[in-house]
Amino acid sequence: MPYNQTGLGRRTTGRRLSRAGTLLLLSLVLALVAGACSSAGSSAATSSAATSSGTSSAATSSAATSSAATSSAATSSAGAEKALKHYKIAFSNDNIGNQWRVQMVNDLKYRVASTYAGQIDFNYVQSAFDVTAQISDLQRIILSKPDAIVMEARSATALNPTLEQACKQGILVYTFDQTATDPCVYQLVLSNWADQSYDMAAWMCAVTGGHGTILQDNGASGSPLGDAFVKGEDDYFKNSCPGLSVVAQYSSVAAEGPGTEALSNLLSQYPTVSGILGIGYCSSGITVMKKLGLKYIPQACFLTNASAIACEQVSAACFYWSSPAWIGAAALDNTIKILNGGTMAKVLYASDTNYFSGPDVRSTVTFKQGLLPVKSGQDFFPNLSPDLCLPVTADDYGITPQIALGG
Repeated sequence: MPYNQTGLGRRTTGRRLSRAGTLLLLSLVLALVAGACSSAGSSAATSSAATSSGTSSAATSSAATSSAATSSAATSSAGAEKALKHYKIAFSNDNIGNQWRVQMVNDLKYRVASTYAGQIDFNYVQSAFDVTAQISDLQRIILSKPDAIVMEARSATALNPTLEQACKQGILVYTFDQTATDPCVYQLVLSNWADQSYDMAAWMCAVTGGHGTILQDNGASGSPLGDAFVKGEDDYFKNSCPGLSVVAQYSSVAAEGPGTEALSNLLSQYPTVSGILGIGYCSSGITVMKKLGLKYIPQACFLTNASAIACEQVSAACFYWSSPAWIGAAALDNTIKILNGGTMAKVLYASDTNYFSGPDVRSTVTFKQGLLPVKSGQDFFPNLSPDLCLPVTADDYGITPQIALGG
């Protein structure tokens, strides 16, 4: 997901971004994500994310969705199609600035090598962290006359004239994660943020008993994704859980360090809050609560190895919203299917399943997306790097944690 233009919730490498810089970057591309979520939210446009029986359980995610969310329109449950002819495909990536991006690229390159070896010419183009640079790279790609361009878009709108030029020349353009908005472009969006925020709030209401106060993460104040999450949560509390109220907001920037700093201040000021609705890391809250000697309250956060390990170690109630790095591999599969003559919706969602630890409230709450218990050794991996983004794999991809991490 495109937080800081480098991926929402992606674990940073220790450097902190300025708030002004972060907000500027957020505003450039996240508007599309929030808008697309409201425009194509049917279950027929989501990935089933069911793991292949041929993949070892120790290295796959249990991303089987609930019966209400098992359509396989984004990634075929029957596996990838063989290319009907030798295709020339270019991949334009706007940055590789954090672990989510690194793992996305590793997953995509593995898919090319393991599934499409000898079937496609794959040209990886890494742009500088700049819209102008990506436009220049795209213009060179167009001159090379590929069959398709698969890409992470640096901007939702600034690339549109260039991408329209590609489409007019018969080049298929498939964007994912950070998607572009030109009508000729295909989009694979990570998830439906409206449904996801609804489920986060519904879960929080259930596990807290529907009473008390909440700390609410806005990601970065004014960001489209943060605004979408805040609106979904606030609407749920107003309409369905009036006993819960937000006492304070903070901005984690969907990163561990800033989240830890913000929660350290807020939990010192509000030590009796009932829960934390986060966009960043549950490990931030666990670290602060442990340091302050507070009881572990329910949290919502981005699904990473760091968060799942932290919640498991202290038996905390946590809701994990997923942002799978294998979305690039899914986008490549979809591109091949379209080139082969298949039809596909212009906007699809890669994931419609979230996870939890702690009390199971599924029998008392109607969730809009799938919700599964997170399992050690299957969905998260205590002995592996906390940087690992989850779920690791889906469908027949065969991506292992080691492949994702580049080992």
